[in-house]
Amino acid sequence: WTETGGLCKGSGRASSLEFLDNVNNNYLAQVVKEPTFGSNTLDLVFVDDPNRIYSVDIGPPISVSKLNQLHSTLTWEFHLKEEAVKNQNKANRFLYHKGKYDLFNKSINDINWYELNDELNENEMFELFLEKYDKASNNFIQKIKVSSGVTQTKAKPKWFNSNIKKLTRNKYQLWIKLRANNKKDKNLIEEYNRVSKSVKSRVKDSIVNYEKSIISKAKKNPKLLYTYINEQKKIKDSIRSLNVDNKIIVKDEEIANCLSDCFFQVFTKHNDDVEFPHLSNLSEAQRWKIIGLLKDKTKSQQEMADLGRVSRKCMITTKRNYEKTSVVKELPRSGRPRKLTSRDESYIFRRVIINPSTSYRQLASDFSSKFPNVPASSWLNLYQVPILAKCLPIGQKSTNKTRPALHRQPCENFAVNQDAITPNTKPATLEPFSQNENAINTIRPNQASLTILLIINKN
Repeated sequence: WTETGGLCKGSGRASSLEFLDNVNNNYLAQVVKEPTFGSNTLDLVFVDDPNRIYSVDIGPPISVSKLNQLHSTLTWEFHLKEEAVKNQNKANRFLYHKGKYDLFNKSINDINWYELNDELNENEMFELFLEKYDKASNNFIQKIKVSSGVTQTKAKPKWFNSNIKKLTRNKYQLWIKLRANNKKDKNLIEEYNRVSKSVKSRVKDSIVNYEKSIISKAKKNPKLLYTYINEQKKIKDSIRSLNVDNKIIVKDEEIANCLSDCFFQVFTKHNDDVEFPHLSNLSEAQRWKIIGLLKDKTKSQQEMADLGRVSRKCMITTKRNYEKTSVVKELPRSGRPRKLTSRDESYIFRRVIINPSTSYRQLASDFSSKFPNVPASSWLNLYQVPILAKCLPIGQKSTNKTRPALHRQPCENFAVNQDAITPNTKPATLEPFSQNENAINTIRPNQASLTILLIINKN
């Protein structure tokens, strides 16, 4: 026997398979998992809800013969009903539906958390937040006094409605009258029986309708179905015991403290004696090193902080500043620039870069037919820009991870088709790159197309 049910060795006998089928068809569970007669489990305990019996203790055998031991004794606790929860040590209860949440939020937002983040560590920040939260709850959320030891009333079932409530109240009043008359009035007895049948039928119909509505919503909201099933259980699932250092803990308070200590070990508590360098004290090389570590997606922030020999807070601050003010950007993809300001620029860039052999006359004819309201003199320089941009490897990515440099290629062989240019649309003259070396060195690769427009000087 296992947690999933009984298993047969090999193919199994027909009687054994039939026995297991009957157990499964009747929704029963067998709770004895250890051998009770030699190496065999012959003493079985079946129950409809396995939560009613937490564990079965195997005791000493009933008797011992010369050949072997007889059947072992079994002891267990059978839970009939879930214990009612009592409000112990709860003098006040918050009425959250009557809270003044505008004032509550204002009291929390008035605190300058960014300044406190630089002064306090994570644990101190969390304790401060809990303190402010409790203070705001006491000030802006109403409370009601509850006597200690008061048992919580059971919630009404969700299928319960006003009609059933009215019938049950009428039934209870008739029952009081019958008890006062010692059940001698036949008219009261007939009326009581009639109301009782009506209550039973109404309750049955209400339960069926509610279950149908849950089933119809099961695919979209399966939690309704699971919640309803758990509400029907008289014994709830809970942690009954824990094995800690070969010791069994069964008290609820000890179990809660053990789990709390286990969860607390997940968090890393820094030693306050260790001094980590602050962000303002880092050199430029150290900052670039941290930025390089932040790009490694396979390591956690704490591991990267240990490699960079800085605190985790310093690592996060560096990342935040890097995302806001960083000048290091990836080179754009090959092809036309990502952002184009107008349709005519997009059209020219696409035509020239895809087909470099396109002549000026052919492009002018196509452009005039596509944009008849735009004069040719207004976009002549745009024809030269993509040709000049082809001298720059805009689509290439730099191998330098810190500061990508803009590599240049000579552009002395640049020429414009002078025959295709009319006197009214004389092209701009292009300065060599040697005369604008300082300007080229200062631009970023993703600004290459914009800077080329600045290099072109009109006659």
